[in-house]
Amino acid sequence: ALAEWIAALPAAGRPDVIILSNALLAGLAERLKKAANAPVLCWLQDEHVWTDAMHASLRSAVIAAMRADAAMIDRFIAVSEYYRVYMAELLSVPSGHIKVVYPSINAAQYPVPDSGSGVRRIGYLSRISDDEGFGTLVDAFILLHRSERFSDVMLCATGGPSADRNYLKRQMRKLRSVGLENSVEISPTRFVHDSRGFLSELNILCVPGGDRPEAFGYYALEAMAAGVPVVLPAQGAFPEFIDENSGGVLVQDMTPVGFASALTELLDTPGKLKCLSECAAATVRARFSEKLMAEAVLRAVRMC
Repeated sequence: ALAEWIAALPAAGRPDVIILSNALLAGLAERLKKAANAPVLCWLQDEHVWTDAMHASLRSAVIAAMRADAAMIDRFIAVSEYYRVYMAELLSVPSGHIKVVYPSINAAQYPVPDSGSGVRRIGYLSRISDDEGFGTLVDAFILLHRSERFSDVMLCATGGPSADRNYLKRQMRKLRSVGLENSVEISPTRFVHDSRGFLSELNILCVPGGDRPEAFGYYALEAMAAGVPVVLPAQGAFPEFIDENSGGVLVQDMTPVGFASALTELLDTPGKLKCLSECAAATVRARFSEKLMAEAVLRAVRMC
């Protein structure tokens, strides 16, 4: 129906370019391209989340179809260099056929709050599941609380519930077993209506991740825009834009011990934490603005 509608438009009213949101839609490219007589571009962002969840036989069939459809795409746009390399192999396309354009954020919507005293809060903003490393963070939090100097530290989490309905109950049982049930604030759906308010309360954001590396990890940009330093795994896209000069710390030892160590160091050095906060906010405004992203997309379009 979309292709027919485009074909029925007067020539002057047809699109100059068509951009698909992900490679799972690449099967639309051939018909849309013919209808509009225009190049078709396609974003690459988190396709692996869907394909990796499929049964092996279905996944193979889907990837084969995506590879066939990729021939009709004039240019792909990946959200990170890591994902460019990953998807070039998955789709069997030359890596030079994929342009990297980092996502952007309107930093003005994330005012950086004045740092204050009081309870210190470690935040988690992602789906509350082991796929995103929530259990690893709970275990790291328990290790952290073995020291009395961190008795005030809270763990605050939101980002959506796990598909496993009993997952959160199991994590809470671990926390209750060591007397920390009152040191956590978990609201799986708060991010839907109050993500900025949530971020404004944090001292650190930590999402340990799981076996599947992030194509980008937009929550990192949100936290950094709000002046919240991030502690993230040294995998996926994160090494491309996270370091102490940009407002975060990468953890090589992606175990509870490794994350507890990184969190301990930051909480023990308020001066470093403040510096990272300032760097985080400045980095987002300098490198991830909507203007820069728009210019990068236009360059990709003009290369077709």
